[in-house]
Amino acid sequence: MGFTLRHLRTAEVEHFSTKELLEILGDKINDEILLKGEVYRISSFEATDGGDFTPPTFEWAQVQLTATNGASSFPFTSSTETLGLFLTINGILYQYGQTKDFHVAGGELLWHGSFPIEAKDVILVKWLKIS
Repeated sequence: MGFTLRHLRTAEVEHFSTKELLEILGDKINDEILLKGEVYRISSFEATDGGDFTPPTFEWAQVQLTATNGASSFPFTSSTETLGLFLTINGILYQYGQTKDFHVAGGELLWHGSFPIEAKDVILVKWLKIS
């Protein structure tokens, strides 16, 4: 079994395994830990629940789209669910959906927001990659 803890000072999330916890609590030099009054060898650890869980890693992916005056569609393909997309134009976040500001269909991102796109606009599409 694995688990995560948030560091108090840095607020970063750290991943730990059960074996790491045993090593922290036990005697590293003698490879021993005392549990319920009995001594056990830490290196003999074997997970009984299918192994220690290794949590997935999360990473933000980002693509900048090229803006042209009056553009309403942009070539866009992503392996992610379209509901997990974030679109920002000049730093402002817009809503996904056919009745909202944009949606993705047929390999294109379609803009139907309340204003026309201009060439000077900075358009970013972001999504969370999980591996």
